[in-house]
Amino acid sequence: MRFARELKTPFTASDLESKVLKEVLTGVPEGQAMEIGDAVRARVENTLNVLLAVGALSQVGNESFKWSSLPFDSASELEVLKKERETLLEEISSKKQHLEGLVTQSIALKNLVEMNKRRAEEVPQGKRIQLPFVVVSTSKDAVIECEMAENQSDIFFNFDRPFELHDDTEVLKRLNLHMATRSSLESFLPGPVLNFVPPELILPEDVVAPPATVPAANELVPASPES
Repeated sequence: MRFARELKTPFTASDLESKVLKEVLTGVPEGQAMEIGDAVRARVENTLNVLLAVGALSQVGNESFKWSSLPFDSASELEVLKKERETLLEEISSKKQHLEGLVTQSIALKNLVEMNKRRAEEVPQGKRIQLPFVVVSTSKDAVIECEMAENQSDIFFNFDRPFELHDDTEVLKRLNLHMATRSSLESFLPGPVLNFVPPELILPEDVVAPPATVPAANELVPASPES
């Protein structure tokens, strides 16, 4: 293994044999050199076959080889692999959180659709709140300046007090629409995705629908002395 790593790739079996024999046969009596040489050639062939089998080497043409993945034997190489592992774990954790957020949003939207279907009367078009939306909350005493671009594509707000932004997902969560029973989840979420539903969002089966409660006004206003 050590001799193979010191060779420039691609290399041949003869290159590896020559390098090993040069070191192994140094100082060996001529009478023993032939016997040792045959053993070395057999060992080199076995080593190459093993490295090919585990994917460490790949064959180039009929007689040459190159490294597919270099084995490591030093602390520095091990440290590099540890850092790569930590980076991958952080990426996995970040993607898992993102997926959980998408799942939570899907549950909330599904519950909202079902809640609207159960309404006794249809809400007039003019009173409907379209998705997506953003709620801006601030103190009731705040002075708000509003400007709109000439093409009405952008609106600019200026507040003299602290303010907060709440998107539609956050509002739906405050209405407890992001929770559901497992049987309900199984009806619209793919099987593998169910594993990413946070346990605290799964309701007991005897709960017909999540208890929707409208948040109080002061819950949407940032805490401040002026509020």
